[in-house]
Amino acid sequence: MLYFAAAVGGVGAGAVYGTCVGNALKWFPNRRGLAAGLTAAGFGAGSAATVVPIANMIKSSGYEATFLWFGLGQGIVVVLLGMLLYPPSAKILSDVKSTLKAAATYNATPRQVLSSPIFWVMYAMFVMMAAGGLMATA
Repeated sequence: MLYFAAAVGGVGAGAVYGTCVGNALKWFPNRRGLAAGLTAAGFGAGSAATVVPIANMIKSSGYEATFLWFGLGQGIVVVLLGMLLYPPSAKILSDVKSTLKAAATYNATPRQVLSSPIFWVMYAMFVMMAAGGLMATA
């Protein structure tokens, strides 16, 4: 039962996250990284904001009631806010297509990437974030 619940939760989280990121990328085609990053930050912040209320409700009502009511509440919020989503206008999409055609591609060799300072800055940032996350969950 635990694995089934984890699978259902994973499918649900993936469906919501994928939809949110996909919609954000359509609306902000020239700032795709920012749109994806802010969406991911909102996804994580929303989870963080419910930790204390869920912990308090588990103490007072138990796991079953807590997961039932929080699941229903979050489901209702997602459905209601999902009704407010709509696709971007054709003008935005046509501007993106012309921008993408004009964009130049750059393919660096592994040696060029490893000699770039920005690679090492990004690498250090990713390692520090991963290490911090592993320490927090260990």
